[in-house]
Amino acid sequence: EQYAYLGKFYAENVLGVANPRIALLNNGAEEDKGDKLHKEVWQILNSKADLNFVGNIESGDLLFGKADVVVSDGWTANAALKATEGTAKMMMTLIKDGILHGGLRAKLGYLMLKPVFHQIGQKMSASTYGGAVLLGLKAPVVKTHGSADDLAVKNTISQIRTMLKTGVIEKTVEFFDNTENLENNQKKSFFTNTDSNQIASIEAIISHYAIKIEDNKAVFKGRSDALYNFLDYGIPLIQKQADVY
Repeated sequence: EQYAYLGKFYAENVLGVANPRIALLNNGAEEDKGDKLHKEVWQILNSKADLNFVGNIESGDLLFGKADVVVSDGWTANAALKATEGTAKMMMTLIKDGILHGGLRAKLGYLMLKPVFHQIGQKMSASTYGGAVLLGLKAPVVKTHGSADDLAVKNTISQIRTMLKTGVIEKTVEFFDNTENLENNQKKSFFTNTDSNQIASIEAIISHYAIKIEDNKAVFKGRSDALYNFLDYGIPLIQKQADVY
């Protein structure tokens, strides 16, 4: 969910995309595709009225403009990105090889289409787009590739300049600070209005998993396996009991 909002802020404030379309990277476009995690994320993103969520997107459609922001975990996104880059490089290599070994007609055709190839090369080059933005921090951070050339560095500096001018970092921090405060207030409101039976049930769960409360903080007082059991089972039970979700 946070990745979606971070991408939305960047698309709106840096790329100038109004109401950006947000998609979830998955192994199919249908709503019921993917594992349990992806199905849950789909439901969460689809429930947000302030997100223009357009559903799932397959890796084969990433370059066809079906979404402005694609949400994914880091491992999956990195694999999809590198596969796409590798495909683009292979296509350029095949075209170059075909021109060099295609005889006079192929070389004449290349001379006529040289401006087109130049445009395609610019669009497919990572240097054109600078570096990868690390959002969620309180300062603009852009990571360039280890093999970045002078054009990539130049465009990365331009990215940072745009981020500073648009104030995207400050807006992102403000948004998530307000969201965190709202969630904390909702939790406080719940426990203020919870009846004695619910509180007793919650306290029983906490006691069962060897957790004690000191100065309004949950403090672990048992073995490590008891703590893991509490994190895996106790907290979800408390959330269910509290009807927070």
